[in-house]
Amino acid sequence: MPFLETITKTKIAAVLALAIFLIILDRGFKTLSIFNTPQSFSICPGLNFAYQLNHNIAFSLPVNGDWLPFTILILILILIFLSLNFYWQKKYQSALLLLLIILPASSNLYDRFRYGGVIDYLHFFNFSVLNLADIMISIAICGLFLHLYLPSKKINLKT
Repeated sequence: MPFLETITKTKIAAVLALAIFLIILDRGFKTLSIFNTPQSFSICPGLNFAYQLNHNIAFSLPVNGDWLPFTILILILILIFLSLNFYWQKKYQSALLLLLIILPASSNLYDRFRYGGVIDYLHFFNFSVLNLADIMISIAICGLFLHLYLPSKKINLKT
């Protein structure tokens, strides 16, 4: 990931600011979709905005139950521990990428505890329904995979 090859405190701050902005935007879209439940509108061909409460896990895989939010909470706590561990080991890219999974996952976890499921609002070609947090999680997981499994140079944090 070229952006992370020379990571600076400024880049970390910029990425975190963008992530926080996107989480706030996601929360706003979720609120908008809740209050406009009966309304659906087309954003562009193949993409519609409409409320759907998803009781399942990622990609609507049929895994659900009262135990699911607590299992996700435990996973998020483990990711927080790993992120802090990477940070203390000066593996800043790994710590940042884990944080970019933790933030949107926490937004979706909030939905599970508050509404009993995750609020999805983006319908793609009547195939998949998801939200901005789901997209962020998927991108961060891909970035973490690439970072951990592709050869790269040793990188030090610059000020």
